[in-house]
Amino acid sequence: MELSQIWFGEIFNGNGIQDIGEPGQGNVIVKLVDCSNGNITAKDTTDINGKYAFDRINQAGNYYLRFDLSNTNLTNHGFTFSNIGTNPNFDSDANSSGVTSCINIGTGQIIDSIDAGIIEFSRIGDYVWNDINGDGIQSFGENGLAGVTVQLIEKLTNNIQRTFITGTNGQYTFDKFMPGQYFVKYILPSDYKFTSANIGNDFADSDVDGSNGLGTTATTFMSPGEDDRTMDAGAFKCAVVSGDVWYDLNKDGIYQDIENGINGLSVYLIDANSNTIVDVSETGPKPGTPSDDGFYSFSCVKSGSYYVRFDRPGDLAASAAFQGTNRTKDSHLTHAFGPNTSELLTLTSGSIVSNFNAGFQVKAVVGNFVWLDSNQNGLQDNGEKPVQGVKVMAMNSSGTIVSESTTGVDGVYTLDGIAEGDYYVKFQAQSQYGFTTPNKGSDEIDSDVSGTFGAGTTAIVQLHTGDLLNNIDAGLTLAVLPIEWIDFTGSFNGTFTKLSWITGIEINNDYYIVERRHETEKNFRPIGKEFSSANQNASQHDYFYDDYDLSLDGIYYYRIMQVDKDGLYTYSKVIAIKKSNSYLLNVEIYPNPAKRVHES
Repeated sequence: MELSQIWFGEIFNGNGIQDIGEPGQGNVIVKLVDCSNGNITAKDTTDINGKYAFDRINQAGNYYLRFDLSNTNLTNHGFTFSNIGTNPNFDSDANSSGVTSCINIGTGQIIDSIDAGIIEFSRIGDYVWNDINGDGIQSFGENGLAGVTVQLIEKLTNNIQRTFITGTNGQYTFDKFMPGQYFVKYILPSDYKFTSANIGNDFADSDVDGSNGLGTTATTFMSPGEDDRTMDAGAFKCAVVSGDVWYDLNKDGIYQDIENGINGLSVYLIDANSNTIVDVSETGPKPGTPSDDGFYSFSCVKSGSYYVRFDRPGDLAASAAFQGTNRTKDSHLTHAFGPNTSELLTLTSGSIVSNFNAGFQVKAVVGNFVWLDSNQNGLQDNGEKPVQGVKVMAMNSSGTIVSESTTGVDGVYTLDGIAEGDYYVKFQAQSQYGFTTPNKGSDEIDSDVSGTFGAGTTAIVQLHTGDLLNNIDAGLTLAVLPIEWIDFTGSFNGTFTKLSWITGIEINNDYYIVERRHETEKNFRPIGKEFSSANQNASQHDYFYDDYDLSLDGIYYYRIMQVDKDGLYTYSKVIAIKKSNSYLLNVEIYPNPAKRVHES
C-alpha cells in the first residue's frame, strides 16, 4: 500500500487550480492521520518542489492528511479553495484548516492526486472620519470617528465575513481573509450621515456610494496578497435648523408671546452655491408643546452654505429683519437671496441653529402699468401700446428687492406682499427702451420713473398696512444712441500709441472705456477710462488716450466702449496698429455699427 508523489503548490492567482508558473512550496509538514482514532500514522515534509510521499502504509483503511505551515515563513498565508474544477490532479483537496476529507486506501493502492494549494491572504482598511466641513475630503483637524460598525461582506454570498467597531482614531483593518469579491458596509451612529463619495484622491476621499445598499462601498476584487488601505468613510454629524413662522400682529418684526404661529407654510432649505433646494419642511405644531404653532425643522443638514426661503401667506408680507436686540425673537427675512429669503447660513458638522424665524404682517400692494409713450409727452394717450416683459421690483431703503414682478401682455404688473414702510420701485426695461419724462400729469396717467435712485427708479413711496397703490406707472420711449461716432484713429510714435476719437452731440453720456487686445490674445480687455465732456451739447467732442504698455511687437487692436448714465453702452469701430522696429502702419478694420445694449 503506497501513497506518493503528492504535489503541493502556492497558488498565485487565487483560483484554486494548479496553473503554469505556480511553484511548489518546501518545508510544509504533512501528516497522515487515521480517521478511526485520530492517530498520526506517518509524517513527511515537502521538498523544494512541494512534493511529499507516504509509502509502506502497513494497513488499509481510511486516512486524512493534515498540512501544517508552521515550519515555513508564510505568516500571511492559508489554504486555497478546495475541489475547484473537474480535474482532481490539479485542484486542492485541503480545507481552510489544511485538512482533507477521509480517503479510503486499499492494499497496494497508489494515490497521487491529493494536493494542497497555498494562497496569500488579502487585507483591507482604513479610516472613518468626521467630515466637519462636509466637502468629502479628509482635511486637517477632522478627526477619526469612534463607534462605527464596519463589516466586510463577500459579494457572491452576501455573507458578513468580519466585523469591526472603530475606536477614537477611526481606523479599522480586516486582514487574513481569502481573496475574492467584497464590499464594505459602515453603520453610523444615529445622528451622523455619510458625506459625498469619490470626490478626489482615493487616499483622502470617502468611498461610501451605496452601490450595495445603504452605507456600502462599490464591490472590489481583492487579489492574493493585496493590501488596500484606501477604503474610507466620511461622515458628518447632522446639523439642525429650526424656527417659527408667526403673525406679526404689531408689525415690529419681533416675536411676542401673544402673537400666533402660522401653520401649513412650506419652508425651503436652499444650497447657496447651486441655488438648489436641499430640503423642505412644513410649519405646524412644535413637538413637545401643547399649542405652539408655526414650527419648522430641518433635522439633518450637511455642512455647507445655505439660505432659507419661506412661502409667503397670500394676504401677508414679510416683516423687517433684525429689529430687536434678541436674535431668538427677530425675523430673519432679509430678502438677501430674493423676496422672502433669509441671510446666508453657514453650517458645520453638528451645528444647531434654532429660532431662525420669519414674521409676517398684513401686506400692502403696488401696481400698475408700463406703456410705450409714442409721442413722448409723458402721458398715457389713446392708442399707445402696453409693453410686455419689463421686470419691476419693490426696493427697500437699503436697495434690497422685497417683491418682484414682470409685466404681462397688457403691460400690467403687481408687486404683492410688501410690508409697511418706505420703498421705491425700479423698472428694468429691455435695452431698446429709454424712459419718458416723469410727472407730467395726474398720477393715474403719467410716468413715475424719475431716476431718483438710479436708472429706472421712482422716488420713495410710503406704504401702510393694507394699502393698494395702483398708480405707479412707467412710460417708455424707443432709445436713441447717446452719442454720434465721427472718427476713431491711432498711431504709434516709436514710444507709445496715441489714440483719438471724435463724437458729435452727446446725450446722457457718462464715460468711455478704452479696450485693447494683442494679435496673440483672444479677447479685448480694458486698459483705460475717460469721462465724458462736461459740455455735452457741443457739436463736436475730441478725446485722447496714450497707451504706453506695449511690451510685445506685432498688431494691437483697439476699440472704445461708450457707457451712458442708464448703464447702456455702444462700441466704436475697431482699429489695428502695428508695432515693430520699422515704420508702423494704422489699419482700420471691423467698422461696427453702434448698438445700444445693457452694460454687463
